[in-house]
Amino acid sequence: MTERQSILVVIDPTSEDQPALSKAARFAKHIGADLALFTCIFNPDIAHVEWVTGDSLKHLRGAAMDEQFEKLEQLAAPLRSAGQSVSIKVAWDKPLHEAIVREALRITPDFVVKDTHHHAAIARALFTNTDWHLIRECPAPLWLVKPTPVPDQATVMAAVDPTHEHDQTAALDHRIIQTAELFTVMCEEPLQLVNIFEPPPMPVIGDIPTASPAESIQGLFSQAREVHVNALKTLAADGGFPAEQVHLLEGNPVMLLPKAATELHASVVVMGAIARSRLERVIIGHTAETTLEHFPCDVVIVKPDDFSSPVEVMPPIYGHDEKVG
Repeated sequence: MTERQSILVVIDPTSEDQPALSKAARFAKHIGADLALFTCIFNPDIAHVEWVTGDSLKHLRGAAMDEQFEKLEQLAAPLRSAGQSVSIKVAWDKPLHEAIVREALRITPDFVVKDTHHHAAIARALFTNTDWHLIRECPAPLWLVKPTPVPDQATVMAAVDPTHEHDQTAALDHRIIQTAELFTVMCEEPLQLVNIFEPPPMPVIGDIPTASPAESIQGLFSQAREVHVNALKTLAADGGFPAEQVHLLEGNPVMLLPKAATELHASVVVMGAIARSRLERVIIGHTAETTLEHFPCDVVIVKPDDFSSPVEVMPPIYGHDEKVG
């Protein structure tokens, strides 16, 4: 018997609207998955006030958690009434991104789903935002939901790298496609494969050992492009994708991926995140991070099978607590 899939949905305790839950519930119904609603709170005013000790601390923390637990119960009730399997959990933990990753490590969901919003460029550069941390550290496929309407004739777009120029392995490409195919159950249009051919940098003329530098440069470009064309054809053939569902674009992926998503009416883009150097925690998911704000739709970030999160399952000792239902 095949094990049921599960989806960990991060609930924002500060917001009335929960677009991540709405989309995750619809997706779970299509694929027959269980939902796990998760809220994390931490109030330093309660945790660090000197006069709050012992039973008083537990009471204040418990009251805050009970309030959030009741909110989760209210969100879960209509879903349960509709026949969906829903569990709920409130954690007293920090920071938020580590709490989410810890929960993902504990329950090993098939997806982690979270709302995302527009962020200033400085937040990205300083790596202070929860979304950026999750892109690097979340072990499960990360579905970042934008509060945007689903376009008419919506498609699902898989951003692949069959030439492995960015250390993305063939196995990761196949995992991206398999993940993207799950989302097509919510769309009437077929899955679209997109690969970006980024031309190699212009070589120094003196380094070209031929009599015609211009012809040599053009030859290098043509050869590199042919490699992309053949690799993409092979990947498409392996998956049984017809030519009209396969797109090779030339240029900067940071600009072209969002443009392709718009032109293809994508409701979801599935892409990979890999470690490109020993500075794994800093470099992983650079293209995904750079393009995230520019996509007109949701983004799903998929990691390699051998990815290991740097976050530890056990939190630091500062009064961690949880309530489960």
